[in-house]
Amino acid sequence: MTVQDFGAEHSADVDDAYRAIGRYMVAFSQLIAEMRDLIATRLGGADFVLVQIVLGEAQPGNIAHAFFGLAREVGNLTDAENDVAASLENAVRLANEERTHFAHGDWQVGNVHVDPTSRKLKTLPPRRVRILPHQKKGPYKIDHLTPKQIDEKTDDLLALLTSVYEFGRLALGLPVTVEQADGSGENEWLRVSDVFVVEGNQKTGKRLARSGPRADDVFPVIYVG
Repeated sequence: MTVQDFGAEHSADVDDAYRAIGRYMVAFSQLIAEMRDLIATRLGGADFVLVQIVLGEAQPGNIAHAFFGLAREVGNLTDAENDVAASLENAVRLANEERTHFAHGDWQVGNVHVDPTSRKLKTLPPRRVRILPHQKKGPYKIDHLTPKQIDEKTDDLLALLTSVYEFGRLALGLPVTVEQADGSGENEWLRVSDVFVVEGNQKTGKRLARSGPRADDVFPVIYVG
């Protein structure tokens, strides 16, 4: 490979890395925005914007706490439905921890490695460094993440967003679109357990599933990015 050929390939690799990082950050912002919007829809009604003003500068963790706390308070959740809420709340907490690394880490994109023997050039994957003085194993958390790995994280985040949004509408007493016999959709008010269940146990591992008795009737809102 000539230096000129490497230059074009290097530019493409760098662009792909920035695309993947940006895509992740946009997906996370959608997750927080949807939780905030659902809170404002439930509490604000015609005064939706007033709740948005109150919550507009709240941090992601504060939005998540308010969202799941409101869901538990107004949703009259059963034990099984509380398990669903807990599963999603934990997933959002972990996503927020990962987002903090994305947003506050020191990124190195476009670093180049020169093979000492062949002298060939290679673009290294993005490198993310966080300085965490409280860690017992040393202050640095270093991750090497390829664009493909970042995209996989984003895909998981979009799937979580889809579940959180649908859970929110069910728990907060907002209508969902249910397929009718003629293929049309009508608004109905269902429970969380009509759509979501937590399968498995402590020994085998628990997982959230969209397999409730009415799950197939509800038109899913699928987020892509």
